[in-house]
Amino acid sequence: MKTSMKNSDVQKVNRLQPKLKTRFFIFKQRANGLKSIRIAFIFTKKSGNAVMRNRFKRRMRALLQANTTTDSGQDFLCIAKGALSQITDQIWQIERTKIRTWCENI
Repeated sequence: MKTSMKNSDVQKVNRLQPKLKTRFFIFKQRANGLKSIRIAFIFTKKSGNAVMRNRFKRRMRALLQANTTTDSGQDFLCIAKGALSQITDQIWQIERTKIRTWCENI
């Protein structure tokens, strides 16, 4: 069963200190007491158009789900720091490596 984060859950995670900062993203994480991973995003319109924002949401979901154990019970919050249109394939490879390494150490 797929559960989504309520606004109050997102606010709890957002109050925490960042766990990972990259050039384009900030990640926050906390245990949720469930046996599932929940992911929330804060991507403003300044980050890019809807197509760009949704593309990176899909990429982040796939990356976090592939590199985190499914029964770990974690809430993740991904915040875009800048314009997603500036992320080239080469930069995305670097960002993805940083995120993957961080996920493996949780």
